[in-house]
Amino acid sequence: MNEKAFPKSAERQEAPSTPKAGHKPTDGAKKPGQKKAFQVEILKNLCKSCGICVTFCPLHCFELDDTGCPLLAKDTCSGCGWCELYCPDFAISVLSKN
Repeated sequence: MNEKAFPKSAERQEAPSTPKAGHKPTDGAKKPGQKKAFQVEILKNLCKSCGICVTFCPLHCFELDDTGCPLLAKDTCSGCGWCELYCPDFAISVLSKN
């Protein structure tokens, strides 16, 4: 391809598909004595129990119930949204409380 056809600013940038090793998201993370600024909503009627949310959660906040649907089991959730982003059924939403 001709390098002059596209300026460098028009080059496509790929976003990382998974968090970097050791990455712990802190946006919206709960600090001692502070309430979370987000809420994780799981719509079980849309969930097909694939477990993708469990796999992609960088803080390992999910567990699966007896039917295979995810439960937010830990208070360490930072609200990063990886579960919402990768859920193929749009069964998870990370909502702002503001």
